[in-house]
Amino acid sequence: MSGSAERRFSDPPRVPPRPQQGSLIEVVNRDGLFVYGSLLGVFILAIMTKRATATGAFVGLIAGMAAVLTVALELPWIEFLWHNLIGAVVVVAVGMAISYAQGPNDANLR
Repeated sequence: MSGSAERRFSDPPRVPPRPQQGSLIEVVNRDGLFVYGSLLGVFILAIMTKRATATGAFVGLIAGMAAVLTVALELPWIEFLWHNLIGAVVVVAVGMAISYAQGPNDANLR
């Protein structure tokens, strides 16, 4: 069995070429931006407002991550760096809406 179809155990495995994904920093940022903007929104809620509640921040976090995922899948022409802003804005908007709907909490207003 000699010929080009014969493989030896010492030959390296043939790996199909992978599509170019960009530099390592770009890949990490593209994948991490699903979470980074939403976390920024939670920090904005915690630092900038006294009225925000834990429930509002949690629901806002989930809504922000869902919004970024939806934008990434449905609107691919929007560059991945905008996902930070989208996530943060959605978290702050949803988090404040939930917090105001819950009503004032005396412990949060001190």
